[in-house]
Amino acid sequence: MLCYTKIMINTLSKELKQLNNIFKNSNTKLFIVGGFVRDNLLNLTPTDVDLPSKLTNDKLFELLKNTNFKVKLSSNKLGTTIITKNNKSFEHTTFRKESYVKGGFHSPSKVKFVKNLVQDAKRRDFTINSMYYDLQKQKVIDVFNGKKHLRKRVVKAIITPDYVFSNDGLRILRMVRLSAELDFKINKKTFKVSKKMTSQLGDISKERIFAEFELLLNANYKYGLTKQNGINYLVKLNALKYIFTHLQVLQNKVNLKKFANNLFYFKNVSKSYKLQAFILDLSLYLSKQLNEDASKITTKLLTAKTCALSNKKVKITINLIKAYEKSLNIKTNNKARRLLQDYNLVTQPLFELLNNNKDIKALNILKKNYYFMKKHNIPFSLEQLNVNGTLLKQEFNTVKPKQIGQMLNLALKFCVKNKNNNTKTNILSFLKNKYKKEDKKW
Repeated sequence: MLCYTKIMINTLSKELKQLNNIFKNSNTKLFIVGGFVRDNLLNLTPTDVDLPSKLTNDKLFELLKNTNFKVKLSSNKLGTTIITKNNKSFEHTTFRKESYVKGGFHSPSKVKFVKNLVQDAKRRDFTINSMYYDLQKQKVIDVFNGKKHLRKRVVKAIITPDYVFSNDGLRILRMVRLSAELDFKINKKTFKVSKKMTSQLGDISKERIFAEFELLLNANYKYGLTKQNGINYLVKLNALKYIFTHLQVLQNKVNLKKFANNLFYFKNVSKSYKLQAFILDLSLYLSKQLNEDASKITTKLLTAKTCALSNKKVKITINLIKAYEKSLNIKTNNKARRLLQDYNLVTQPLFELLNNNKDIKALNILKKNYYFMKKHNIPFSLEQLNVNGTLLKQEFNTVKPKQIGQMLNLALKFCVKNKNNNTKTNILSFLKNKYKKEDKKW
């Protein structure tokens, strides 16, 4: 372990040093707490700077009113403000005690401001997040043996696990994320109790749960790790059913115990597509047990009631998995080009999913046709057609609005058949001949 004081001094910005001097001149202690201290001690690059002190919001505003620091209120109830200068930003929080109603609700029901650092430390989650750095004495204050657990590379709840998780159920997911970010193990007792209390997640909004889940999926990237152990812990905790609540309906029909060992696409894609790859892996795993198409399972997993994913991401994910299923059965160039048109918005993530030894044939035929279409100006979408709705209205003056879309889609498919078809003349000729043969009037 490196010298704590030296590490801290070297990573403090000049703005933070200036802020500390203001506090010092007013005979007030200022501390850093949490991840910044932990990461310094691990010789990792620290990120957010959380500054606790005994000052209440009104006292803080008074202290900084004639300085170059700007103070913005964040929460009166929680005693939080955002302090900024130049491009540096710090969150200041008044020392406080918290009370929670029974259950795992994320926000405290009562807050009492205190002047004692030890009391403030008791509202925190894990020992390695509960170390304070005294900016004026330049030393670490370690209330719950966090340095010891850093050396052991273990995530352990402060006081007792029951105390930590009963106050805030979301801490169960944060425990898993922290473990994945640092490649730490979870203390046996902490994990055992968290497993018994996983139902606390049911008290948390699905939006907060899913936000934490998305961070967890990419947790290993935070400090440049390659290993990802978070999913394994989620499965052992039986926590996935609180992230995708449709799994609660399926819990007597499926067994997820071996799911983490069956992750394939999740391990092979970049950070940008981890979520979609995870959902594909989960849907494929469930499809084997339910004898149902993966895309249909995905649709049930990602409804507004069962998941907090945005509508845009839901649509993209479902289309991506449909494209994946269809791509495995592509045999001809024309079918490959039609698939590239039908799913043009998910082409890049589809290529990344298929970039593995198992799916290499599907990837090759799609890529070959993708570059052929680009080279010969074969349209992927309606916007790339050399005709549009306005032109069709002029050429077919009795056309109805609904039929315009049908005509454009027919034109799009027509262009796949020949590399020279995407011209105004060829498309109009095709449409006129088609509907003349079928005796349809516009």
